[in-house]
Amino acid sequence: MGEVIHTGTDVFGEGVNIAARIEPKADPDVIAVSDVIANAKRNKVPAHFQSMGRLPMKNIANPPELFKVYPLEEQASQKVAKPGAAAAAAAPAAGAPGGTFKI
Repeated sequence: MGEVIHTGTDVFGEGVNIAARIEPKADPDVIAVSDVIANAKRNKVPAHFQSMGRLPMKNIANPPELFKVYPLEEQASQKVAKPGAAAAAAAPAAGAPGGTFKI
């Protein structure tokens, strides 16, 4: 989050530099954000922010604290499935849409 300069196909600015330094700090399938984003979105989005600390960043003298972002669990996902329900869900009824698709 920050000011950027957009000229043609190029984008410049401190926000761009910090975003470029944050991206490789995130594990695969994880979202990482700076403290500015975490503080702006805390209690406004259904997410949990876990601190990663202040990690060194190339050419950033005072790197921000980084946070991993996790979605809050919904109540529906916390229900316990009945025995055999997983097998029934995995095998759709004949003629019913669904199943595994390969591209």
